[in-house]
Amino acid sequence: MGQTSEHSESLIALILSGGIASTIIMLLLLVFLVITFYIGIERFLVYRSILKELAGSDSSIITDLSQKATSVYVKTQSIEKTEKALEQMAGGYVFELERNTSILATFSGAAPMLGFLGTVIGMILAFREMAVSSGQAEIASLAGGIYTAMITTVGGLIVGILSYIAFNQLAVSLSRITKKLEDLSNTILDSLEN
Repeated sequence: MGQTSEHSESLIALILSGGIASTIIMLLLLVFLVITFYIGIERFLVYRSILKELAGSDSSIITDLSQKATSVYVKTQSIEKTEKALEQMAGGYVFELERNTSILATFSGAAPMLGFLGTVIGMILAFREMAVSSGQAEIASLAGGIYTAMITTVGGLIVGILSYIAFNQLAVSLSRITKKLEDLSNTILDSLEN
């Protein structure tokens, strides 16, 4: 137990030892990571629930689409207008499901860039230390700048990779939902034509 708290304290101390720039970048990356996990898990659960619902026969989505299609068809007696109404309804539904997923795409690009910003800042600090000491800087004094460069890069890459994976997995699930909605719309239109 003591070793775990000592280890976590040393990790926090290492992050803080990189200076204010490193600390700010790491805090931003931590915020990105928390948001990534929240959006990823929340959307995953929503998509899984909808895929299960679309697989069943007593789905409220199926009922809504059927009622809308029937209503439009009864009013217009036009399959084309009914098809357009179904497309609009399904499109609006998919648009709502995409909510917040673009944040993951943004984080997958922005997090590594933040990490690289930390790298540049850390290297500037290391070279400044060398310049101030007229090239006679000790390795210990350079280590802080180099550490800042490395820790922010690793943090940025970790958050970027996780955001990228989450975004792509959600995109695959959303494609499945879209395909199921298209198939459902075609089935409804076929039943109206017959």
